[in-house]
Amino acid sequence: MPRVGLVPALMALTVTALAQGPLIEWSFEAGVGEWASLDPAASVSVTTDGNAAREDGDACLEFAYTPEAALTVAVTPVAAATAGAQSLRFHLRTSEYAWASAALAEQDGSAYLATFSSLPGAWQEVALGLNEFRLLADTGDENRKLDPEQIAAVGFGDAIYLLDAIAKLWPFILAPDLGPRLLWVDEVRLDPEPVPPRWEVVQVAGGRAVRLESFEGAPLQWLTLSGKGIEVTYDREHRADGEFSLRLAYNLPPDKVFGVLTDPADAPLANAKQLRMSMISEKPITLLLEMKESDESKYQASAQVAGTGEFEEATVPLSAFSLADDSSDENGRLDMGDLKQFLIADLSAALGAPTGANTLWLDNLLFTE
Repeated sequence: MPRVGLVPALMALTVTALAQGPLIEWSFEAGVGEWASLDPAASVSVTTDGNAAREDGDACLEFAYTPEAALTVAVTPVAAATAGAQSLRFHLRTSEYAWASAALAEQDGSAYLATFSSLPGAWQEVALGLNEFRLLADTGDENRKLDPEQIAAVGFGDAIYLLDAIAKLWPFILAPDLGPRLLWVDEVRLDPEPVPPRWEVVQVAGGRAVRLESFEGAPLQWLTLSGKGIEVTYDREHRADGEFSLRLAYNLPPDKVFGVLTDPADAPLANAKQLRMSMISEKPITLLLEMKESDESKYQASAQVAGTGEFEEATVPLSAFSLADDSSDENGRLDMGDLKQFLIADLSAALGAPTGANTLWLDNLLFTE
């Protein structure tokens, strides 16, 4: 199926924007406006259907698409008067579990993406700081930083095709079904209000620590490494800190591995010495913990979870992380100040002890100094 390149299409759609007034909010009550699909096989429309809209009679944008081998995006041009914007805020819902993505393009053609989990069938209110957007690998930018005053286009899509590509490379990952899907979005705005980081600096046993995550709010900035056989929810009943934990229920074939990964989002981890995390597992499992630097070098360690059904705390010194067998690094040491990705995976199946059906709760991920 022919596809339009992301950046050329984004830029083509901005030509008319420069002659218009500022477009910094979209509620879709007046129709589609200039929103369009980059995939000619996908469609963009406005619906007031009570089964889709947040409230019966309210309008929202409906994007109908089938994921394939590229990011499929619904996009609109934006006038250049966006100086001072610090966040992109919107409501989003998907028909299937999705690697939902928000895209921002600058006037020079550079494009930035923020990706998060969208749990199916439920609206979530999302606020993304512009610092959470990452430069797309196939675009260039002289300062590798999203400049608010240069924002020329906004878009939304689904990066689940990447999980399908990962599953083709690594057969132990269960691929998603890539059938027709729907994505709805409403009340989109570029906003001058900043978004507090999900991480926080705290004191633990008299020392400084960074709490990377305690799963207190949307969006869920962890992506699942399994296309089906999973249920992801926030849980109020089982929690080690705050009001929620992350509940991961999975039932996979015996040759498949389940995992979740996240971008640490500029958390100040350069001086971290150890990782502490609270977990419940219904069954004994072996977890793979993997840190990936910006140059793609990977460091790994493992943690045992006894499977008592009660919270356990794992403490793993960062000195225990070793360079992965399929990786290389010029200095041969884990640089936490250059962390790009953090992965947690149930490795039991790969070790010859498949878990089968299991539920894992994660909470209170701390990096202590």
